[in-house]
Amino acid sequence: MRYAYKKKVLDLGCLGSLLGILENCRNDILARRKVAYNSIIWLHGILAKFSSYCVGVDINKRGIELMRKHGYTCYIADIEKPFDLKMKFDIAIASKVIYYLSGLKTFMDNVKRHLKPHGALVIAVENPFFLKRVLEAVKGPEIKYISGSLALYDLRRLINLVERFNLKPIECYYSYFLLKPKKSCI
Repeated sequence: MRYAYKKKVLDLGCLGSLLGILENCRNDILARRKVAYNSIIWLHGILAKFSSYCVGVDINKRGIELMRKHGYTCYIADIEKPFDLKMKFDIAIASKVIYYLSGLKTFMDNVKRHLKPHGALVIAVENPFFLKRVLEAVKGPEIKYISGSLALYDLRRLINLVERFNLKPIECYYSYFLLKPKKSCI
């Protein structure tokens, strides 16, 4: 959050887990409102509160329409295809989306197009080596991948990815929030 605080933020794949959260409380209108307006578990909701300006993009039209109804600034866009919001941002955030992408070059071109000079890209992914995955590997020959993922990223792979697109990793670390570590590379 320190990178987004009072900054202009672009959230790539902004819906994240919101639709799943809303689906789980579909019969509870108060719970739906609480999630939509005051989420402490939905990244875009947090970013919108702490940044000076936050724009989200996602491919899910239904989800974007829902976000707009709740006052969020967001656009329908496929982050694997060229798009231009005609805006520049201090920070672009790609949380738990990179491993679903097959068009990394176009994705990175989109990021570069939308970042101000000296802007930063924050990539967050699940740690492929956290305890649950290690235990799965011990049980059998195959590790269960994240549903729908095309690749898993460890620290070295993330660094290689950003360097391949002429970006410089500033900080890479493991986060241990909620016992599901994420790797972040900025």
